[in-house]
This record gives sequence, structure tokens and C-alpha cells, in this order.
Amino acid sequence: MKSHGCTLDCFGCCKLNVEVENNKIIKIEADKNHPYTKGIMCEKGKNHFKRLNDKDRLYYPLKRQGEKWISISFEEAIDIIANKLKYYKENYSSNVIMHYSESGSGSILKGIEDIFFNFYGGITRANGGTCWNAGIKAQKYDFGCNKSNFIDDVLYAKNIILWSKNPANSHIHLFNMVKKAKEKGSKVIVIDPIYTNTSSIADIHIKINPSTDAALAMAIAKVIIDDNLHDTKFIKDNVVGFEEYKNYLDTLDMSYLCTECGVDMNTVKDIAYLYAKEKYSTIYIG
Repeated sequence: MKSHGCTLDCFGCCKLNVEVENNKIIKIEADKNHPYTKGIMCEKGKNHFKRLNDKDRLYYPLKRQGEKWISISFEEAIDIIANKLKYYKENYSSNVIMHYSESGSGSILKGIEDIFFNFYGGITRANGGTCWNAGIKAQKYDFGCNKSNFIDDVLYAKNIILWSKNPANSHIHLFNMVKKAKEKGSKVIVIDPIYTNTSSIADIHIKINPSTDAALAMAIAKVIIDDNLHDTKFIKDNVVGFEEYKNYLDTLDMSYLCTECGVDMNTVKDIAYLYAKEKYSTIYIG
């Protein structure tokens, strides 16, 4: 039995046990003894073994020839790429090579392309991206950083708000912790336009109108500020632009915000008080 980490593009980083016999993988399963993943593995992880032995798996590079794709050797593919890179570098400089990458595999070769292009001579890279980079940029802009708490901390939350997040399908380890927290008495609130597998365990499911999360968030913030539920000392010590934000909220009509997001005033107040009054609450955003 060999120990490995799942290489899929996911923050779960599940611990896997791989059984090998006669230099051939015969079984892949989650490690029940791992303190984080605890023997849980998603369907994509379970399909590692299936993909490994799939009859349609590609074992050689493909090259387009007319309307068809033909199989070529790795040596030929490497020669084609190397000659192209050499040609453009010698004739136009290495900076004309544009490299765009996303998270991709989480394997041991993660980021190897950066080392390669560094030796190549420096290239042009995209600033940011459409996946992780966009989400990280948004969180840093809104909250100052994108750090989060340890997953087990959810067990100590009195109220758990899953805002446009469906961990039953997208983060099974978190979902497992949320279910344990609920068993201990935590209240689970799901904010999502649709009924999901996560909604099935919720104490409260708020079906907001699609794309109106900002309206609901501002409505909740108005209640918290207007009813003096906010932590003035924390805001004074850590928040920049609070007065400007408060002044902007004052220009918004509560009935308009409620109509916009499709949530009635009483529900907005209930959620605002749950979050701000009953310590401690946590929000997981999707």
C-alpha cells in the first residue's frame, strides 16, 4: 500500500491509499486514518482508477492533420514544440510567448512550467485569471485577505450560514463537519436560489432571487447597523471606510432591497439577529 494525495484541481487535497500489485495499481481508496479527510473521497476521486484503465485513455500526443487527429510520438511532439519556441525566441524574443495557466493539477509537478519558462528566458504572462485568481482578488478586495479558519472550527459555531455554497457536492469534508455541528445543536442557514443537497439539512433555506446576493447582504447590514448590533470597537480598530459604507446604506430603501432579493423584511431581520446577536456565527461563501 502506497500513500498519495489526490492530484485533482480541488482544495480538498484528499489523502489516498494506493494498492499496487506486480507494479500495477489494483485499488485506490481514501485513507480512513487521515485527520482531515477521514476516509471520505468524492466521486471524481473514486474515478481515478476508472480513468487510469479507461479504454479511451490517451497514451500518446495527438496532432491535427486536416480534419482528423493523428497519434504521434512524444519525441515528435517535443520536437515540434521545441522548434516553435526556438524560432520565436530567435526571431522575436522570448517575450512574444504568452503563457496562460490556471490551477490545474495539484501534483508534484505543480508550477513546473514557471521553472521551465524561467530557464527559457522570461515570457509574457496573464495578470490574474478566471478561476482561483478572480475569487482570491475579490476576497482580498472585500475582506483584506483570503485566509480562513480551520475546518474543524465550524463545530463551535452556533449559526452556520452557507451563502450560495453547496458543500454536499462541492466540499464534502466541510459538509461532513456541518452535519456534525448540526447534531451538536448548530443552526444551519442556506442562502441559495435553488434547492440543493445541502438545503436538505438546513434549518432555514432562504431562496433569494438569482444574482441579488448584494441586495440581501446590504439589507442585513442595514438591520445590524440601524439596530446597533455591530461591534463598534472592532470596526474602529480594523475597518477602513465604515462611515462611507454606512452613509451609502442610508441612501437605500429597505423595502426596495427586500423586493429586489425576494426575501421578506421579517426574514431579513431574523437572519441579521442570528448572525450579529447570537455568538458565534460563521459564513461560508460559494
